[in-house]
Amino acid sequence: MEKKSYILLFLSFFLLTSNAQEKSINHIFSKTLEVVNEKDKKGSFKGQILKGKRNGMGVLSQRNGALYIGDFYRNMISGYGMLIAPENSYVDNCDSCTVYIGNWKNGEKSGFGICYANNGNMIYQGLFEKNKPTSQYPSTNIDQQKYFSYFDFGNGEFFLGEMKKGIVNGYGIMIYNNGDLWLSNFKEGKRNGIGLYLLYNGEWETINFEGDNYNIVSSSINYRNIDANRKANIKSSLSEAFGYFAQAASQSVQIASEVQSMKEREKSFINTNSNVNISDNTSISDNNISPPKEPSTSPYSISANQNKNTDSRTYANYDGMLSKMRYGNMEYDDAKRKEYQSKMRALREKWEKRGERFQHSENEDWLGK
Repeated sequence: MEKKSYILLFLSFFLLTSNAQEKSINHIFSKTLEVVNEKDKKGSFKGQILKGKRNGMGVLSQRNGALYIGDFYRNMISGYGMLIAPENSYVDNCDSCTVYIGNWKNGEKSGFGICYANNGNMIYQGLFEKNKPTSQYPSTNIDQQKYFSYFDFGNGEFFLGEMKKGIVNGYGIMIYNNGDLWLSNFKEGKRNGIGLYLLYNGEWETINFEGDNYNIVSSSINYRNIDANRKANIKSSLSEAFGYFAQAASQSVQIASEVQSMKEREKSFINTNSNVNISDNTSISDNNISPPKEPSTSPYSISANQNKNTDSRTYANYDGMLSKMRYGNMEYDDAKRKEYQSKMRALREKWEKRGERFQHSENEDWLGK
């Protein structure tokens, strides 16, 4: 995947005191948002779409002109991110605030967050609940050394983000002139932790920076492969389930046929011996009635299938935890990896020894980090 070099970004105060005329948010992101992953009634979205939903990081240009950059969960703004209010407007429930950076839950400000004014000064830092600040607004105990800054490099590239003591510190976004975008936290001028490199064409990579080192955690290509494997496993499971259903249906028809046959033999016997008065204690030899044929046995067992389905769900749960561990959505634990893989292997081998097909995820054979 082509992308810009991951040279660490150092931005000091003198870089950010540009005299360039401030451009609108729509202009800054115009190239990036020429190509988007999806559009709906809420606006245009570009970023991570996993399992058919907005899960991860991305950019949402809203219908009202507001711009959100940050985390999403199940199509909702949830996690941590930045909201830039529409021009000539303010962030909801926050007077004079044009930028909010902080925590979100189901589309509302929730948890710790910071409000910045149009000049970049901090207005409020504190808790939010149900989209509103819970403490005195504006704050009286704000960090005077922290502010929000904007810089136009003059070559079609821009930086927007938090600074402290003249150095990039906090949440920030770098917009490149080719439409690519980088968003992450920064610490003392360096990219810090997991961030998203979002390409112009909609592809992406999540990258983890630790000091001067970095590693690629996951990518859109990687997740497409995972999703394709997941869909293939679902299709295989459905085919197997329909096979069991066909067996059950066949067995039911056979049993119904034998029950009907037994009823007809009983009816024939009653008609043939209609003159026999059973109340007179007349004995009836066992030879007069042929015992009904036992239904033929079938290899299909409903209880066995239920057990297999339970084991399949258990296997899938372990597989899901390994995927999270493998691609950076959960802390890596080598002992847990081995434990999950051992249990997955035991479940699979249990059914394979019985001659049954069972799913086999690549995570079961993953060698870890």
